[in-house]
Amino acid sequence: TVPEGVNYLAMDSFSRNGNLTKVTLPASASQINGAFAGCSQLETIEVDEKNVDLYSRDGIVFRRYNNALAEYPSGKKDSFYVIPEGVTGIEAFAFTDSDNLISVVVPGAVEYVGQEAFDLCDNLKTVIFEEGVTSFDNYLFNWCKLQDVILPRSLESIGEEIVGIGYPFEGTL
Repeated sequence: TVPEGVNYLAMDSFSRNGNLTKVTLPASASQINGAFAGCSQLETIEVDEKNVDLYSRDGIVFRRYNNALAEYPSGKKDSFYVIPEGVTGIEAFAFTDSDNLISVVVPGAVEYVGQEAFDLCDNLKTVIFEEGVTSFDNYLFNWCKLQDVILPRSLESIGEEIVGIGYPFEGTL
């Protein structure tokens, strides 16, 4: 459990901690920014119900004010994940190091996907973006072995090197 009073957890605060299986964030936590990247056994992140900024659903952290997906636990066992309807964005580093994921479906209500959102997802093969997604930030799929990415016609902005760093992209866009 992260102590009450902590409001900001920087990128990689608990990075690569192979012993964490469950984390509880306090009511004071407002920013997590990839704090648990690479925690290969972390399956669940819970959030104190009094937290006004974040909430947890099925062990995944979302932001209250815009319903964006903030942090997907790196050790979650699911190989296939459909982002819930109503989610409006995917924050930077949200899925970093989620090595169990093979396929993700992003619904059209998601307007933006933050920087390095799927960074280091070694086994990610397929990502389907439904119509409605309008913006991709930089370096979206670093070090992913993607085979297929389905892009929506609604896409208006694509950041730098979305598939450019790491494994060569040999799939279909």
